Amino acid sequence: MPIPSGADRKAWAPTPAMVHALIPLRPAFTATTRPTEAEVQSTIDMATDVIDAESPVDFSDELAGKVRFAIALNVASMVEASYFPEQYTGPDAPGQ
Repeated sequence: MPIPSGADRKAWAPTPAMVHALIPLRPAFTATTRPTEAEVQSTIDMATDVIDAESPVDFSDELAGKVRFAIALNVASMVEASYFPEQYTGPDAPGQ
């Protein structure tokens, strides 16, 4: 069954726990961590909005899983670059 986009996009959006799974050396996101769970969720929502604006009306189950992973990976990278810039060594890191 296709997973709808738009108002029901949360069905294919990752959770903060999924983002955390990609950066397991960081503490699990909570109300007191840096970033907080709410800040990570806000970043997920922004990344999801970008995909939602460019996506077809429906994603197949298979494509939804790939989109979910791509968003989670993007958010994990944004968390690392934004909250831990002194430790970030990605391709767009300062000085690279």
